[in-house]
Amino acid sequence: MNNFNRNKSKIERIDRRKIVSKEHQKLIFLKREEFFYIFFNENHLIKTPLVYGADGLNIKTYFIDGKGKNIPLAIEDWAKIHSYFIERPPKENKLFIQHDINKVSRYLLQHENISNSLGTNVEHKLREVELNSSIETLLHGDLTPKNFIFYNNDNYYFDFELGGIGHPARDIASLIISSPRKKEKIVNHYKNSFSYCYSGLDEDINNWTFVRASELYFIFDKRDGDEKQKNKIKNKIVGIIENLV
Repeated sequence: MNNFNRNKSKIERIDRRKIVSKEHQKLIFLKREEFFYIFFNENHLIKTPLVYGADGLNIKTYFIDGKGKNIPLAIEDWAKIHSYFIERPPKENKLFIQHDINKVSRYLLQHENISNSLGTNVEHKLREVELNSSIETLLHGDLTPKNFIFYNNDNYYFDFELGGIGHPARDIASLIISSPRKKEKIVNHYKNSFSYCYSGLDEDINNWTFVRASELYFIFDKRDGDEKQKNKIKNKIVGIIENLV
């Protein structure tokens, strides 16, 4: 199961410039994030912060003084990215996480007490979940509004610690989980922007949303922190899961 990288970030002033300094827990998270920043700054498909430097477990990027979150633009940007890399699969890279819905489902069934925590219906659905299409593409891995900012008519994307390869529904699931009330708008806008729509795409988005939400439930359940805040997040996730069972 893909655990969150509980990194710490702060803003520094270096050479009179605002710099975001981010400390990672593991080198692999830093290397993956650095790769995606450099990769997208070279191919210009989307905007990401420029890397100022990296040392040890710390990466520094130039501060983006943006405001707001443009979710429709994020959907369009990542529909473009997904379509582009379905046509032109990226070279294999050991830094990429392989986002496989069946592997996540099996992990949850083997390592978590699904029935006691989420009910037998959730357990049964995890055992049966399948995708209608095997298409794969490049993924952000954690495409939520907290990981992009709107500036000068563009979204700038960051926090690529979970970046990798998988079905595009994995990224759309992250957007839906962060804004469940906007699900219909998110899905419809994505389908209108994505070049590889197929008859089972809605079901595949639902399946990835269900599996990712189930995964997040146990991630938050194990996380240290304020129990009231944790329960608030878990209750939101349970609501998403129950609507998909």
